[in-house]
Parts: sequence; C-alpha cells; structure tokens
Amino acid sequence: MERLGNPGFSRVFLKHLFIMVMVVLTLSLGFIKAKSGLAGTGPIIQFDKETHDFGQVSQGEIPEHIFTFKNVGDEELVIKNITTS
Repeated sequence: MERLGNPGFSRVFLKHLFIMVMVVLTLSLGFIKAKSGLAGTGPIIQFDKETHDFGQVSQGEIPEHIFTFKNVGDEELVIKNITTS
C-alpha cells in the first residue's frame, strides 16, 4: 500500500496531537482533584467565638477578652496583621 503525502507530516501531527491530549488530560485531572477535595485546603482559622460584647465600658477602663482559635487547615497559619473595630 502506498503512502500519500509527506511521512514527516504525520509524525509531527501525531506528536502535536499527543502533546495536546496530555495537556487536556493533565488539566482535567487537576480540576477533578480540586473539586473532589483531594487538594490541600491551606490554613483555615476557626474561632470558638467570633464576637464579644463588652457592654458598657467606663472612661479609663481597659476591657480585655481572649479570643480562642485554632488552625483546622492542612498548612501553617501565619497571622501578619490584626486590626480592631
């Protein structure tokens, strides 16, 4: 059976087709992994109580409250900046 066309063309085409299939497969597996929860969650801060009402505070009084929290994620939790409201 006689081949038609340039034999190098079919190799180049197959090589590009293989690369495209691998890229699509890799992206699809990454998407499935992220959707299924297999990907890392990163740091997640969880407070026992997120707000506290100090009630009436007299002038000069310095109210205090300790907020208890923990990292329930799978990576290190780094607290860089705290602001109050």
